[in-house]
Amino acid sequence: MAETGIGLPVTEILASALAHLRAGRGAQAERLYRRVLELAPDEPDALHYLGVIAHQAGRHDRACVLIGRAAALRPEAADIRNNLGEAWRAAGHLGEAEQSFRQALALKPAYASALNNLGNVLLATRRLSEAEQNYRSAVALEPAYAEAWNNLGSVLRMQRRDVEAEAPYRRALALRSDYPDAQRNLGHLLREAGRGDEAAGLSRQARAIELETLAATLAAALARQEDLDTRYRLAGVLSELGRSAEAAIEYERVIAAVPGRAELHNDYGNCLRRLGRDDEAGLHYRQALALQPGIAEVHNNLANLMRDRGDPAAAEQGYARAIELKPELVMAYANLGSLLADAGRNDEADRVFARALALRPDDAMLAWNYSLFRLHCGDFEKGFLHYERRFDAGDDKAFGAARRVLAGLGGLPRWRGESLAGRSLLVWTEQGLGDSVLFMRFFAELKARGLARLLVYCEPALVRLFQAMPAVDEAVTRDGPPPLGRFDLHCPIMSLPLLLGTRLETLSAEVPYAPVPEALDEAWRVRVADLPRPRVGIAWRSGTLSTAGAVRDIPLERFAPILAVPGISFVSLQKGEAAGDIERLGLPVADAVREARDLLDTGALMRQLDLIVTIDTVIPHLAGTLARPVWLLNRYESDWRWLRGRRDSPWYPTLRIYTQPARGDWGGAIAEVARDLAAWRAAWQA
Repeated sequence: MAETGIGLPVTEILASALAHLRAGRGAQAERLYRRVLELAPDEPDALHYLGVIAHQAGRHDRACVLIGRAAALRPEAADIRNNLGEAWRAAGHLGEAEQSFRQALALKPAYASALNNLGNVLLATRRLSEAEQNYRSAVALEPAYAEAWNNLGSVLRMQRRDVEAEAPYRRALALRSDYPDAQRNLGHLLREAGRGDEAAGLSRQARAIELETLAATLAAALARQEDLDTRYRLAGVLSELGRSAEAAIEYERVIAAVPGRAELHNDYGNCLRRLGRDDEAGLHYRQALALQPGIAEVHNNLANLMRDRGDPAAAEQGYARAIELKPELVMAYANLGSLLADAGRNDEADRVFARALALRPDDAMLAWNYSLFRLHCGDFEKGFLHYERRFDAGDDKAFGAARRVLAGLGGLPRWRGESLAGRSLLVWTEQGLGDSVLFMRFFAELKARGLARLLVYCEPALVRLFQAMPAVDEAVTRDGPPPLGRFDLHCPIMSLPLLLGTRLETLSAEVPYAPVPEALDEAWRVRVADLPRPRVGIAWRSGTLSTAGAVRDIPLERFAPILAVPGISFVSLQKGEAAGDIERLGLPVADAVREARDLLDTGALMRQLDLIVTIDTVIPHLAGTLARPVWLLNRYESDWRWLRGRRDSPWYPTLRIYTQPARGDWGGAIAEVARDLAAWRAAWQA
């Protein structure tokens, strides 16, 4: 047995080198293989795996030479012929690659990897039928071969057999959920089939996997050698992944070394904003502009900050400057349009959005922002049409759970407005509880269109409420997986108004449409029997799903003028941590809702109240569906569900809206409610 000169036999060194190679330690493996070749120049394993290492490093011509020598020394080895074919293919020599793969298959006919690789050469040379057969043979031999399933999908697509291609792509992803190529390929197919929302989710997954891999690669490179450009790239990747705290550390290190780069200060400012450190973000945006005043994106970012800080004039000036510097900067148009819409300058906003859409008609975020503007204006036709881009554009805080449901439903058919006669439909909730309660009004219309069976997949708090509705056959909690195999079509709940052709002028406001069982009604009547009437329910904090919670919420202590109105029994409708505010502040508010298990119980409690005063959360929606008198404390910008400039609601005839007289001015709205509540109490007493 040959010795290596370092006290070990060649076989042991080869085994050690292979262990390093399989563990991803290519440099250590290469050193050992080279040592073996110094002592045994014709050792085929050393030649073979040195060639593999060269191939992995992109030195394909060198790989062909090394693996070719190994193949000549060991002509019976199918795996060496297969790897030689891969080296030839990577080097662009398809003829030599095909020959090597066929030699491998001659030696080992049931060789799935060689079949797949030969299929790739045949695909590249447009011999599509032969390629398809090779891929099918590969997956027949190895049903768990994700790469071959993905390749089979691709060759079917190249033959314009898209319907057949979807299943192999999905099989590949079922085998390897972290497979960016399959995610991207399926995403392209779905996008071309008009299923853009699911396609967008797959693209995000693929991008996230690639970014995680890139982050690990960059971190490893930095561990070997410090490089500021590499660290800056790592900061950007971490930021895109949402790992903002880690990204901030990397940005700080780069800024400490090179403080004079404007784009670095801008990127760090964006990162700080995601961390909620707005004061620091503003300093870095301004530093970027001091270094380089002509960067349109920085003006846009600083304007966003000014808008969120309650300075719309400065924000408008910033957006205008960004557009002046870069007329094609679509995000600046979208932001300016939203700002103008918030100010009620609808004609100007419409013109700005029109310019942006002309520049980039396929931009999902732009279309979604435009939809919110049109819905605010009561234009349900255009609004709900563009609102379909929400899954492409919305952030993960609001839409992450919905995207996961959509991915879980996979290739199952989605309802697009076709006849429902005799069919079964799964409607699934997607955003806040309030939206689900708002749109459950459409369940009855689905049944009126001939739907045979309606299943609803929803949050646990909604299950009993939905189940009590005559139109709902079954409500299934989202604590578990979707009820696959029990429906023909599925539909996200907030697509219902578009598919049903809902318009503001045709909107039905018939209430109540959420029944409360008699036994539950009686149980809650008994529970609050000791509270003198009139009884007024209050809620002051929105749920965690609300993307605008910071501007919708009102500290309970600000309710003092309302709670000071005499002769009223105030009852809390607030669930969660905020309910502790009552005891903390020592306020005369009964906390009856703590006994409520879900929204059906909350609704039964509401039926024992005479009035409800609430912020914009699920509470006004639930009260409205039950035809309970409800007063809504509404933020200055309002929400599209409440339109603009209205005291009433087309959705709920029993709702009255009290909007802030100025941005952030809850005092004015609360004072008006307190005055009206005193008059209401006097009328009640009379």
